Amino acid sequence: MDCSLQRLEKITRHLAAAPCAAGATAGATGSMRLLGKRVLLTGGGSGIGRGIALAFANEGAAVVIGGRRVDALQRTIAELPAGAAGRIVPRRVDIADPDSAAALVAFATEALGGGIDVLINNAGINVPARSLAECSVADWTKVVSVNLNGTFHMIHAVLPQMRARGDGLIINVTSIAGRTATKLAGAAYCASKFGANALGDMVGIEEHANGIRVTNLCPGEVATELLDKRASPPPPATRARMLQPEDVAAAAVMIAALPPRAHAPTVVLTGKTTVERGGVPMW
Repeated sequence: MDCSLQRLEKITRHLAAAPCAAGATAGATGSMRLLGKRVLLTGGGSGIGRGIALAFANEGAAVVIGGRRVDALQRTIAELPAGAAGRIVPRRVDIADPDSAAALVAFATEALGGGIDVLINNAGINVPARSLAECSVADWTKVVSVNLNGTFHMIHAVLPQMRARGDGLIINVTSIAGRTATKLAGAAYCASKFGANALGDMVGIEEHANGIRVTNLCPGEVATELLDKRASPPPPATRARMLQPEDVAAAAVMIAALPPRAHAPTVVLTGKTTVERGGVPMW
């Protein structure tokens, strides 16, 4: 067992023995609303995922972050404030591969002390050639394999333990482009995000009797590295009017802090650029 896993196990045991979030004293890094929560997050090495990982750790959660690039995951950990040090552990994963996704769930289950309370499916990609006239079969497969199939692989791997426990929260970070198709988002991205939203809806319908809640968190434009995949990346002034990763992270924390009786099937969050365009997400 590596040192990082041992540190997270120690932290998880400490959090589990601590007072519940509602009665805990706010720490230096947050209000500790998620004290004791055991969280698994994909796509934790950049953008929205990095923002969510840091926000959850600041609120007292123990977090395992997965991603394809370990160096990027380490950069997320390097941004932790001293008061939240050690609350995040990285693990390489390719969620397009069901075996890799299952291995991540197994690792996180052990590292977090025997269970995952919150699964956050955040990993997502897009490609520069997005129109049907340009999109290759390889690019289509690549986008759908991560954005849709990868989300399924993670959910499929974590559901058995949540069913057995009779409790669990799944947050799918999808997109407004999964509710309204746009040319700028592209066919593959829109199709994959529509599918991810439908998958989340179905898991919520089928698993609510087992105490499992699912929220599709659908942001509009977010100022992340994904914007650089556009044919014409937006300038800094435009990006400043968009949602920032910390805004989406705040919404995810709010969802995770709700009591089990409260269920938010869909949460839509937009920045100024989305509103300025009449509510249509120009991805």
